Amino acid sequence: MIDAKADFTNCLASITVEQLTEAALFAWGSGVVLEELGGMLQEALQGTLAEGPAEANGVAKSVVSVYRKMSNLEAETTLNTQQLQPPIPGSNSSKYLSESLDKVLAFRNSGVPADTSETVLEFVLDPQGYQDLMSTAVDQAGSKGLDAVKINYEGVSDPTLRNIGVPLSQLNEFNNLILQVNRVGP
Repeated sequence: MIDAKADFTNCLASITVEQLTEAALFAWGSGVVLEELGGMLQEALQGTLAEGPAEANGVAKSVVSVYRKMSNLEAETTLNTQQLQPPIPGSNSSKYLSESLDKVLAFRNSGVPADTSETVLEFVLDPQGYQDLMSTAVDQAGSKGLDAVKINYEGVSDPTLRNIGVPLSQLNEFNNLILQVNRVGP
């Protein structure tokens, strides 16, 4: 007989957001009923967090990454300060990032001339702090005038990932979550 709980816990030992769907499907295929799934997930994640994160290049593996495509000038300032830069006055009131690297790589801002050189940066974040920040986020649709992080799924093919808009009022809180900022690609 399959020990679904132990197998599911092992499957979650080093879970990433992308692997969550795979783990849930594994549990489902092992005969785990939906009511058990939530408790097993919570127990497995608590066990993983209690053991402590493994280190790789000085940054814990149990982190969250979000990505942003920006001008080379903004990227250099961001890398030098290790902080997300504030919105340009008169532009969008939020800075948009995505949990989906594929979405960011494919993104083309229609307001930026085609010959503008752009860079993609990865913001490596504290996972608990990010979870706390996102616990008060609102859906972008119908959120005009709300002072909160906005969520949308535009251009994101993975249903476990989302785009986030960080308003100026939440910029310091977001920046306090940053463990490291990295250039993606050349």
